[in-house]
Amino acid sequence: MKSNIYFLLACLLPLMLVFPLFASQYQTNNIDLETAQKLIPKGYYQDYEQKDYQVIAVGVNTETQQIMVHFRQLFGNYLHLMGPVTMFLDSVYVDNVTVPRFQKLHGIWQRNDWLAQS
Repeated sequence: MKSNIYFLLACLLPLMLVFPLFASQYQTNNIDLETAQKLIPKGYYQDYEQKDYQVIAVGVNTETQQIMVHFRQLFGNYLHLMGPVTMFLDSVYVDNVTVPRFQKLHGIWQRNDWLAQS
């Protein structure tokens, strides 16, 4: 009986240590709406692929209570998109370097709001 428990522990312990490495990058990190709105203010952002977006609002999905970001593409057909705040704040690997998925743009995007009216 004792040997079975030791065997089970020997098998599970490595899995318990390695599992967090494979856990979803979209885990809920208990960000509340007010904090999310401060972390992701309305404005213009660029993703890691150098594509531009406009954040319209940060809100709550009424069915799941998940905090979501409403944003729109500033290229192509200007799609309106929704994504979890954790995805918006996430980082990605590009050329073996960790970079933010989205970065806030400053300068001309902040002064000229002509794209927001298209």
